[in-house]
Amino acid sequence: MYLQLICSCGSEIYPKIQRSADTFIDGVTLVAPPEPFNADPAVGLRELGADWVAIIPYGFTPANEPMVYFNQSRQWWGETKEGIVETIRYCKNSQLKIMLKPQIWAHRMWSGDIFYDNETDWSLWETGYEDYVLQMADIADSMGVDILCIGTELKMYFMEKLPTLLIGILISHSPFGINWII
Repeated sequence: MYLQLICSCGSEIYPKIQRSADTFIDGVTLVAPPEPFNADPAVGLRELGADWVAIIPYGFTPANEPMVYFNQSRQWWGETKEGIVETIRYCKNSQLKIMLKPQIWAHRMWSGDIFYDNETDWSLWETGYEDYVLQMADIADSMGVDILCIGTELKMYFMEKLPTLLIGILISHSPFGINWII
């Protein structure tokens, strides 16, 4: 598996990389459905010119609460482990390449503005985020996902803490390679 940590929010501090047209991914994003699929959602995506699909399951951070909630019964089915796995299975059956891109949705704020004033709150949030990322990494690994893309939505956190946390998670818990795309 190939892991990308994309530094899109903080790219102003990194030199720009020239990209050629052959490095683009032709794909679509699937929104997680509230209930299980009635039919195969991947049918016809290749006819649209898509070779890739981005699957974006959300974890949730309430306003002013340093927690990350995910794989909860109150979430939409497509954001649960069962829904993510089934979506990946449908896409693989249609020979689509897959990018699993878990993201944090923050209540009443942009997730890029998540910030805590004290280490206790940071620690609580980091523990929840680590659990979330590791579950997504386990799904990606077990399902043979092509790209796991994490952390792109977390500007403030990313700039100050995320690289150290993610590298620590990945080195200590998984066999994934890391490729920084600036």
